[in-house]
Amino acid sequence: MILDLFSFIYFWLTSCRSLSSFNFGLVAVFTQQAPWGFSFPISMNISYLLAVIISLAIFRRMHEDAFVPTIRTQIIASTKYKWHILISFTLSIVLFLLLNHFDIFTLNVDAFTVFDIYPLIREYGSISLMVMLWLTIILNTLICQLIFRHILIQELSRLIPLKITIVLSVILETLYYYPYINTWWEFIPALILASSATYLYLKSNRNFMVSYFYQLAVILVLHIFM
Repeated sequence: MILDLFSFIYFWLTSCRSLSSFNFGLVAVFTQQAPWGFSFPISMNISYLLAVIISLAIFRRMHEDAFVPTIRTQIIASTKYKWHILISFTLSIVLFLLLNHFDIFTLNVDAFTVFDIYPLIREYGSISLMVMLWLTIILNTLICQLIFRHILIQELSRLIPLKITIVLSVILETLYYYPYINTWWEFIPALILASSATYLYLKSNRNFMVSYFYQLAVILVLHIFM
């Protein structure tokens, strides 16, 4: 089971990047022209969203009997920790605002999706673009919980000490955003998100929906207001 789970992680990491690049390159090959400026972020986000959906379908297939019931149970249980989520969310946003205000780092919200398509949404007023962006954020954030919390902490702790899996999970989740980070200071928001989500996950008796609601709220606010 552990080997299968790590195979899933490898598939998710490679497919989300390679499928996006493949789709964009395929268009250029057949048209023999540089794509329009707006087609690049759109095609990349569509491909990324497709890869995320495929990854979730595979994970559900691997846990066919337990996937939906587990999520349903954890959603119900997460209501007990709504104040933990709200307090952590508020502290994170305030901290991000302070760091951004004093120019300690430049907040790059693209790290939490693929490419920011908000300029296109504002220009064309497309509901479909907005839905695509929200779906990418919602589904990808869920996969991050399954990988960095459920697999790397819950499952891996059966083989190695829990403290090691916690540190490993936080480090790997922070490094996951590396392709979108220009300076070392930009690791700060990723580290805050990873550490806070992991804390909430452990505080809620390993309920990954608690960490999911926290991260989703923070990432959505970052995209809307920053």
